Amino acid sequence: MVARAEAEAPPPRYLVPDDCRATEAHAALVIGADPVSVLARERVALNRQNARTLRCADHAQRVFDRLAAD
Repeated sequence: MVARAEAEAPPPRYLVPDDCRATEAHAALVIGADPVSVLARERVALNRQNARTLRCADHAQRVFDRLAAD
């Protein structure tokens, strides 16, 4: 019973950095703003989220590699 409870427990917070839990907001839609500028800001936000995703995937891979080595 104890093993099952431990297996269902969420992973410790240090295994997943807070940065990996963050989400990126869409660019604000401003009435009258140039649509190209809105798309440019949206692309910048997407680039930030993609970079965060890659950092988190790299972190997770390092954790898995360490656990597999033990």
